[in-house]
Amino acid sequence: MPERLPIEVLVGIEPAVIDPGPSSSASPIAFVEPDDAGTAVVGGGSFNAATELGGSGRYTDTVRPGEFVFYRVPLDWGQGLAYRVHFDANGTRGVENVSNITTTLYAPTREEIVGDFTSYTGTDNVLPSNEPALATAPIRYDNRNSDELDIRKEALTGWYYIAVKVGSTREGGENRPVPIRLDLTVSGNTEQVPSYSAPMADGIFGENSVANASSGDGRAKVDGNDGEATASDTTAEDPATTIGVSPIGIAVAAGVVVLVAVASGFAVRARRK
Repeated sequence: MPERLPIEVLVGIEPAVIDPGPSSSASPIAFVEPDDAGTAVVGGGSFNAATELGGSGRYTDTVRPGEFVFYRVPLDWGQGLAYRVHFDANGTRGVENVSNITTTLYAPTREEIVGDFTSYTGTDNVLPSNEPALATAPIRYDNRNSDELDIRKEALTGWYYIAVKVGSTREGGENRPVPIRLDLTVSGNTEQVPSYSAPMADGIFGENSVANASSGDGRAKVDGNDGEATASDTTAEDPATTIGVSPIGIAVAAGVVVLVAVASGFAVRARRK
């Protein structure tokens, strides 16, 4: 372990609710396969550097063995998402080139909602393995009262994060990059906004503030003119390298909810400079 490990503390304040709006829903968003060729993006190396995806469509990237990359999607009240990730063939064969592949969906609180993993042998593969897509329900305040634990994490609007990992190969492996295609559906009609006891112009986590919008967090973005992506750092998989998110701390006082998450990690190499 290093002498110093950078950490990030994410604090959110949610005022007491007066009218929560529509009741909880456990029905997942339906996945619709896109028919476009895809938009090239470059995944970021952390939640803060996550690449913004501009709604439904197909997004293409290339992930090297040992990389863990992040994308983010904004969801409003009543909206939800469904996605899947194709890992295309990279031409490698043999036991030394086998690696594990993973995808995980995170809430705005950076809690894990759902994920899937399998092995990659150099041939085409897709996650999730046994269902059409990983999906949320429509985002509603009352989802926090759902009987289903995963749905309870889908009770806030804001950034929802998609992470994709390609594990390291064995010693002697070729470490060839893996082309991926991320197919995304964002749907649902914007619903009644919960009525809070105090305004939240900047959002629960300050995500709508002017300072946050102009902070230059280094995330990769798709250029609106030519569809090309800019590079950002990512974290390589290494025995001394971790990205972790603590369980969310929740405190309630006079109806006000305070959400705290702690993330830690450090990068040992940059990607695609």
